Amino acid sequence: MEVILQKKEDLRKRLRLKRLSFFELATIIQLTLAVFCYFATAFTPLSRIQLLVIKIPNFLFILPPNPNVDTTKITRKYKAVSKYLVWGNALFWAIVWMIFPPQYNYFKTVKSVLSAGIHSYNLTWRLANSLEFEFDIEVVFDWIANKLGENEFSQVCIKVKEILIDEPNVARINTPVTVVGDVHGQFYDVMEIFNLGGEVPYTNYLFLGDYVDRGYYSIEVLSIFLLLKVIYPCRITLLRGNHETRGITTTYGFYNECKVKYGSEYIWELAMEVFDFFQIASIIDNRIFCIHAGLSPSITFVEQLSLIDRFQEVPPEGPFTDLLWSDPFSSKEGFKPSARNAGYNFGSKVVDKFLKVNGLELILRSHQLIREGYEILFDGKFATVWSAPNYCYVMNNIASILELPTDPNLSNLKDYFNIFVAVPTNERVKPSEPDPEEKKSSTMEYFN
Repeated sequence: MEVILQKKEDLRKRLRLKRLSFFELATIIQLTLAVFCYFATAFTPLSRIQLLVIKIPNFLFILPPNPNVDTTKITRKYKAVSKYLVWGNALFWAIVWMIFPPQYNYFKTVKSVLSAGIHSYNLTWRLANSLEFEFDIEVVFDWIANKLGENEFSQVCIKVKEILIDEPNVARINTPVTVVGDVHGQFYDVMEIFNLGGEVPYTNYLFLGDYVDRGYYSIEVLSIFLLLKVIYPCRITLLRGNHETRGITTTYGFYNECKVKYGSEYIWELAMEVFDFFQIASIIDNRIFCIHAGLSPSITFVEQLSLIDRFQEVPPEGPFTDLLWSDPFSSKEGFKPSARNAGYNFGSKVVDKFLKVNGLELILRSHQLIREGYEILFDGKFATVWSAPNYCYVMNNIASILELPTDPNLSNLKDYFNIFVAVPTNERVKPSEPDPEEKKSSTMEYFN
C-alpha cells in the first residue's frame, strides 16, 4: 500500500510539472528577454523603428492562467517593455524553429497552439474549466467532430488525470444513475444514448469501459467522455475496460485511427496515459458491484481492490487482468481458465460467495456482446449490459442502458433496462467501410 501511495505522489508531481513548469519557464524567459531587450535597445536605434514593430501575441497570455504565478507584477513589467519584448519574442521563437526539428512533440504542440489561434484554445479551456457550462450535446459533438487539436486534447488529458489521481480504485456512487456498457467508438450511437438517458449534468452516468476500438469514431467518443469528466467530475464515472490498453488498441483500431486522423501516434500515447488513471470498479448504493468484465480467484473482498496499482498498463495476468477479462458461464462452477487466454470463466457459486462476503446484492458488468442488449443470470444476481447496437456495423444486435432510480427494486431489474437500436445508416456520416464479410470474420475471431 505504501508503494502505491508513493507512486500516486510521484504522479502528482509529474502532473504539476507538466502543467505548471512551462508556465513558469515561459515567464522567466519572457522577463529575461524583456530586461535584455530594454538595455540592448537603450543604446541602439531599434527602439525608434516604430513602423516595423509587429504586435506578435505574448505566448504567456495564450496559455491558460497559472494559479501559482503572480501575474500582476508580470503584467506590469510586460507593459513597461512590451515594444522591446516583441522583438525578443520573435527572435526566441525563430531560434526555436531553426534548432528543433518538427518531430519534437513539445514544440509541435507549441506550434499547433499558435497556429490554431487564441479563440479555439480558449474555447477548449472554457469548456474544461467552467462550472456553469450548460451541456448542449449538439454543439459539443459538432465541435469535437471537427477534430480536437493535439494541444487541446493534451490539456484535457492532464485535467482528467488531475481529477482521477485523487479518486480511489473503487468509486462509490448513489442512485439515480444510468449505467452504460461497451460503446466501442460508435459515435452516433453514443449520441443516441445521451438522447435516451438524458443530458449531463441532469443525469448521472457510470460507464463500464471499452470506449475505443472497432467503431470509426473512437477519438470523438473518448473526447466527449473526457470533457464531461472535466466539466462534471461528480456526474460521470469512467471505469477501465480491456480495450483501454496498449496491446489491444494497437490491434483493434484505435492506434491506426489516431495515426490516420492526426498523422502521428501522439494522441494515442496521451490516451494510453489517461487510461492508466481510470478506476477499476464501482459500488452503487452499497448494493451493486460494477466491473467491466468479471471476478478473479485472487479477489475475495472488495477492499482488496484498493491494493491494486492501477496506474500502469494492465499486466498479462493477475487480479487486475481478471477483472477486465473474465466471463460468467452458467454451466461451470468455480474458476476455470478462459478461452480468451486472459481471465477466467466462473459460475453461480462464485457469484453467490462474492456477494455474500461483501454484503452485496448484484454484480453488473459489460464486456460480452449480448444480442438482446442485456442478460440476467444466476437468479438475478449477475447482469450484463451491452450498449453498442449493430456492433462493428455488421452484428445486427440491439443494445441497452440500465437506468437505476433511487432505491431500485433489484428483483425487477429487467424493468430498468432501456432498449435501443443503432442509428440508421442514412443519419450517420462514415468513412469508407471494409468488405462486410471480412469485417464480420475478424469480429467473430475476436469472440472466439
